[in-house]
Amino acid sequence: MGPDVAVFMVPIVSVIGIITMIIFIRYYMNVERMALIQKGIDPFTNKPKGQLNPSVTLRIALLLIGTGVGILLGNFLDEITPLVSEAAYFSMILIFGGAGLLTSYVFELRMAKREEAEAKKEIKYENI
Repeated sequence: MGPDVAVFMVPIVSVIGIITMIIFIRYYMNVERMALIQKGIDPFTNKPKGQLNPSVTLRIALLLIGTGVGILLGNFLDEITPLVSEAAYFSMILIFGGAGLLTSYVFELRMAKREEAEAKKEIKYENI
């Protein structure tokens, strides 16, 4: 099997695999719902609403921003310095991706403290 065959086989097998996975997920979700209905339980009572947590969105956004800055600075280091291009790119992506996650952690910590302080104020005013 040469590289020409692999070029055509990989996308075809990937698409077939993804479609098969979706079909099985839907099938087992249906089996689960039917089992809940047979037991007399409403299958839609404990389902998640599908909303993203704002902290997850913030974490992903800052990670992608850090990765983008890392790629940009990796390109800059590759052009300006005699570093090996792979080392420049991977080091900058990891450093700035980690910095984005750390920034996200600090923001989430501040938001949690702020929410806790507001909850204490509300409890204080309710007791008066």
